[in-house]
Amino acid sequence: MAVVDAQLHNPAPWLPWDEDDRAVRNLLQTELVLAAMDAVGVDAVLLDPLGDYRWAEYAAQQFPARFGSVRYVDPDAPDLDEQVARLRSRPGGLAVRVLVTSTLSGDNRARFEAGGFDSVFGSCERHEVPAFVFVGGEAGLVESVARAYPGLTLVVDHLAIPQPPVQAADDPPFARLPNLLALAKFPNVAVKVTGAPCLSLEPYPYRDLWPHLHRIVDAFGPERVMWGSDIHRIHGRIGWHVRYPTAYTHSRRHTYAEALGYLLHTEELGPADKEQILGATIRRLLRWPRPASVS
Repeated sequence: MAVVDAQLHNPAPWLPWDEDDRAVRNLLQTELVLAAMDAVGVDAVLLDPLGDYRWAEYAAQQFPARFGSVRYVDPDAPDLDEQVARLRSRPGGLAVRVLVTSTLSGDNRARFEAGGFDSVFGSCERHEVPAFVFVGGEAGLVESVARAYPGLTLVVDHLAIPQPPVQAADDPPFARLPNLLALAKFPNVAVKVTGAPCLSLEPYPYRDLWPHLHRIVDAFGPERVMWGSDIHRIHGRIGWHVRYPTAYTHSRRHTYAEALGYLLHTEELGPADKEQILGATIRRLLRWPRPASVS
């Protein structure tokens, strides 16, 4: 079974870095990610480099079997449609990501509800480019997009549930899960199960997650559920410049091996469901063929 991680950010070290050393920076980040992947048994990853596309493209060119990436596009860009149209022709380019409520981009909810991102969703549907959508804990925001663009593959980030260290968890952590499950009626909506261990109140293997995860898999089917670790966020790094020192003190911090192992080694899922969630779903929805061999 090939394992694909649906979200990793830049694994940048906690030290200043001169932009003139770009070649070394690209190589270092790529080697850090490859080492982590090989250590836990991940075959490929979808990078969110937060604008550092030179690194993402370098990684995809050097290791095309192991790296893909998402991109952000400006809804007001005069060449928006052209950017989306050529996105998948770039090395590793697979999808767009839209941040609606985020500490990185600011709260764009008012703009989103006013149709300020319709140009992005329309272009993505027209050019068959999947879109990941981060809505924090506001899963209901996705419904209008799913209705308006039925031909667009939408992936809801992080279960649409607040997660540490970026957002404080609800009490109980899965209080908003019904809002996510309501989206299952739209066949073009899928779910990215990232950071779920942050919502557990137990140590590894996080058995208290399963009543909730079963509801998600039952609602969407494993063919619309994909696993991701987002492990750099868990450890306090989101992109090259963004640090969350609270990641070192929050009680739900976990390792990359634990982020994968609670799904890979569980008896709560059968082999066929694991194969979908841990790799086949993202390959199919992003039209990302599995290579004959992994270099």
